[in-house]
Amino acid sequence: MSVSRINFSNMPPDSDYFGQFIKLKQLHQPVKDLYYVGGNLLELLSKPKVAIIGSRKPTAYGISITKRLTRELSQAGIVIVSGLALGIDSIAHQAALDAGGSTIAILPSPVTNIYPKRHQALAQRIIKQGSMLCSEYRDGSGWPQKHQFIARNRIIAALADIVVITEATEKSGSLHTANFALDLATEVMAVPGNISSLQSAGTNSLIQKGATPVLGVEDILNCLH
Repeated sequence: MSVSRINFSNMPPDSDYFGQFIKLKQLHQPVKDLYYVGGNLLELLSKPKVAIIGSRKPTAYGISITKRLTRELSQAGIVIVSGLALGIDSIAHQAALDAGGSTIAILPSPVTNIYPKRHQALAQRIIKQGSMLCSEYRDGSGWPQKHQFIARNRIIAALADIVVITEATEKSGSLHTANFALDLATEVMAVPGNISSLQSAGTNSLIQKGATPVLGVEDILNCLH
C-alpha cells in the first residue's frame, strides 16, 4: 500500500491544495500532516463534500435515513465524508460506494492500521473504488486512544462543506464533530427523530439549539448551493 503525505506547515497560498485545506489550518489544533491512500486527493476535495455521521448503534430508522440520504447525495455528485466507525459512519461509506459515488474515510489510526479491524474489507473497497482513506497519523499499532477519536472528528468537520448528523444520542461523539464545525462556521444539519428515542436525543437537541433540520436531501442540496 503506497501512502502519500501532504504537509500544511508551509503551504503557500497559491498551492493547488491551499483552498481545500484552509479550514484544517484554522482549527484550534491545526493539522500539520495528512496521510492518505486511494483516489486523487485534489479531485475528491475539489468536489462538494458532506459529512454523514452519527450513532454507533443506530436504529432501523437511522439506518434507513442514512442510506437514503447518502445514496441521493452520491447520485448528485457529492463526496461523502465520515469516520469509518461502527454504525452510521460505515453505513454512509457503504451506501456511497453502492451508489457509485465517492467517499473519504477519516481514521483515528494510521491508514496502514485500519480501525475498527472489522472494517478492513470496507477500507479495501474504498481504496479499490477510487475513494480515499485519510489520517494525520503516520504510523502506530494497537487501539487508538480516546483523544485520537476526538482529533479525527475535527478533521471530518474541517474537510466537509456541511456536517449532517442522522441519528445520535446526547453523548454521541458526533456532537464533538458538530461543535468543531460550528467553530469553523460550517453548516450543521440534523435529522429529527422520535422524541421518545434516546438514539435521537442528540439530533433533536441540536435542532432545538439551531441546527438546520433535514427532512429530505433537498434541504442539504439547498444549503450547499
